[in-house]
Amino acid sequence: MILQSLRDLAVRENLVDDPAFESKAVRWIIALDADGRFLNAYDTSTPETLPEGSKKKPKMQAKLMRIPRRLGRTVGIKSDFLVDNAKYALGLAADPAEAGDPRIQQCHAAFLDLLRSAPQDVPELQTVLTFLSDDAAREACAQNLAAKGGFASNDLFCFQVDGEPLIKIEELQAWWRTQRNEESEGSLPVQCLVCGELRIPARLHNSFQIRGASTSGIPLVSFNANAFEKYGLSGNENAPVCNECMTAYTEALRRLTRAQYETPSGLKLKPLSLVLNGDTTAVYWAEGQSELPSFLSSLNTDPRSVLELLVSPHKGSEFLLNDSSGFYCLIVTGAQGRASVRRLHAGTVGEVAQNLMHFFRAINVDRYDTAEPLPLFRLLGSMVLNGERDRLPPEAATELWLHALFGGRLSRSFLSTIVARNRAERAVSAERAALLHLYFQSLVPRKNTTPDSAVEKERTYPMSLDRESKDPPYLLGRLLAVLENLQTAAQGSNLNRTLVDRTFGAASTRPGVVFPQLMQTAQHHLSKAGRKLPGRATNLDKLLGEIIDGLNLDGFSAVLSLEQQGRFALGYYHQRQTFFRKSDQTVPQASAEPSTDSTEETIA
Repeated sequence: MILQSLRDLAVRENLVDDPAFESKAVRWIIALDADGRFLNAYDTSTPETLPEGSKKKPKMQAKLMRIPRRLGRTVGIKSDFLVDNAKYALGLAADPAEAGDPRIQQCHAAFLDLLRSAPQDVPELQTVLTFLSDDAAREACAQNLAAKGGFASNDLFCFQVDGEPLIKIEELQAWWRTQRNEESEGSLPVQCLVCGELRIPARLHNSFQIRGASTSGIPLVSFNANAFEKYGLSGNENAPVCNECMTAYTEALRRLTRAQYETPSGLKLKPLSLVLNGDTTAVYWAEGQSELPSFLSSLNTDPRSVLELLVSPHKGSEFLLNDSSGFYCLIVTGAQGRASVRRLHAGTVGEVAQNLMHFFRAINVDRYDTAEPLPLFRLLGSMVLNGERDRLPPEAATELWLHALFGGRLSRSFLSTIVARNRAERAVSAERAALLHLYFQSLVPRKNTTPDSAVEKERTYPMSLDRESKDPPYLLGRLLAVLENLQTAAQGSNLNRTLVDRTFGAASTRPGVVFPQLMQTAQHHLSKAGRKLPGRATNLDKLLGEIIDGLNLDGFSAVLSLEQQGRFALGYYHQRQTFFRKSDQTVPQASAEPSTDSTEETIA
């Protein structure tokens, strides 16, 4: 199904007009005169175009050219036609330490052999062969490249003679098409798994570049060990796909994952993929003409644009929610040898739009600026130390992404990651509070309702302080926030370590051990705050009474489960947020008095 949908995407967007050629970024053009003398090496790279106002440093991007389709290679020596890297095209190494490697000359010899196999009556081809056989000319080329800062090992080189690029000479293009067809001769036709017709299967599948794999790319389908083969078949005979379908689905993957992609007609397309963490990428596409897929990558840094599209009266709401065209998402991990498809999800654009509206509503937790949706990179970064997403558990980012698009229940391991981070940092950030809201709302079966319906509003978990809640873990979290504020009122806000710094982890897991001691200390703080700030102390005393009245008088819970720890964190966060709200007249604002006696704290 996925390969068929990818092939259909390639057909729909006209990505493949000639299977023998492809669009590829070629950085260097070696210019020669008619006699084969070296003239110059032109660098085609230019700074990428960034959105207006972007502070990101632009990357250099090489010019896209239509070149003979590259064959892909592993450890063996196999040259591409007319365009290749410096080892093959010029016999030069990017690293001077590899200059004496005999493999470089073998690669270059393979490139020359392929050129000599092409029609020799093309004058421009003879000119290039003359240049490549002249060591002095190649040395001049190497010095010219070194003077321009050198080149990378994966930079591609092409040739032009008297201003005529060899890749545009029709005789050479026709020969290359014939060469591609001859490769399939001798094979028996079998039923293609994609189109269902009897055709010659592709011996090797083309590669595409994905995070985590080698820079040269990896195929989606490959068999590199006998353990994956069956019924006496070998290699890709176990998954026969004809050359036309293989080329189409691979080209669709390249169109979805490449930062810059140009169709044969010259249309430049944006990628439809998002890197979730170190080696995992989400690739998505839709069957219709919806704009939604092109906005999804903005969830990472600019979720407002996605939300504005969803609520747009002319493009979103009714149009997106009623769009029944198919939507597909692949979670792909790059590895050595092949790409690993970890998840595969399919739905409709309308379902994705509705799930996104639920997602935005679920993470809109009480915070300073609720009008600006929380971006994905902040949500994911809040789950790991210093926001380093490479440290994320492999499934956490994937789970959050798929939940945003397809709904479903989040796992306990997802909750465990958030709770563990709260304990480690002894704090609950707005991002983690939003993720906790998202987790608890994912547990409730979602009805076929829009986020604005009355049923949905009743279903959702409170996004700010719930004074009516009698849930003990939630009340304990509120209690800890009030005790923290009371300590600040008594001792000032410049304490080196507050009682939360010392007790958050224990209070959220073993409240029966910690809270009795905290309540004894609270009496001392209340007395001291009453002398310094009597009004604030009175309000906090009333708040303490309100919370304690809702708790079980038989005593605090000995141990809180994982879910209870999550609700504890939400209670703490909600109550703490009220202390920063100017409109809340019942609770005093946190003061900025200097510390007067930090040694009076007795809780260890």
